[in-house]
Amino acid sequence: MKLFQMLTVWTLVCLLFNSGCLDRPSDVVDLTVEAADSPVETAESADAATTPTPEQTFAKLQTAFPGVFDAEFQTLRKIVNSKTYLDFLRRENSLDKTVQDFDQLLEVVPPPTARYLPFLEEHFKNPGEIDVVGMHRMTIYTRNMLARLCANPQDIFRILNEFGQVSDDDEHIDKWMSFRFGNQEPEGIELFSVAMADFVKKIESEDQAGIREYFEQYGRDSGMLWLALREPVLIGHILNDFPDTDIFLRWVDGECNQLDVH
Repeated sequence: MKLFQMLTVWTLVCLLFNSGCLDRPSDVVDLTVEAADSPVETAESADAATTPTPEQTFAKLQTAFPGVFDAEFQTLRKIVNSKTYLDFLRRENSLDKTVQDFDQLLEVVPPPTARYLPFLEEHFKNPGEIDVVGMHRMTIYTRNMLARLCANPQDIFRILNEFGQVSDDDEHIDKWMSFRFGNQEPEGIELFSVAMADFVKKIESEDQAGIREYFEQYGRDSGMLWLALREPVLIGHILNDFPDTDIFLRWVDGECNQLDVH
């Protein structure tokens, strides 16, 4: 079993059966390997003065797409691939116009470093770009598994198997795992998995609470539109992982946090 597969299997076990993992002491995996790269920094837009404000972009998108929250996110997918939306995010993130759709944009938008760095600093000395990117990719895979299990908890073994096949092709994960865990015993990976499971549960809860606040303040249609403008990475997670709004709303309300896989 590859290092990433081992780590994720342990993480998923801790997430599903947290009484046996998350109640353990929070041992810190203090590895001496130091990353050569510095943490990722988001570049400032060179033409910020010409960038439409979020409010202006919101108004334009709301006029073009008055009903955002449909059953299978069809309207939201049109919004995130619209010229208005992509132009706004390209300017916000200083991206060139070769980014033609939302999937390409997510591939080049820098990971949310500020979210990962405190966790990484607890476990690695001088975490750098390789850690942030690796952590981001691993979190994406883990959250995708949890969303799929929310919809089909009885398919746990099939979902794990499909995850293993997909993760084999992720060179960023392989590079990070080899760099940080290449000489580690399985026990070291298990300890990190406990912390990883706790971290994933924390950010899932944060995102759920944040989305509920958007809905309470703006309603579902306008709330999803504001979320798309302010949290494109989270919107990518929603569109990639939830097949319909019913499963998504179950997740938002915390109904997927404790899964029955028996």
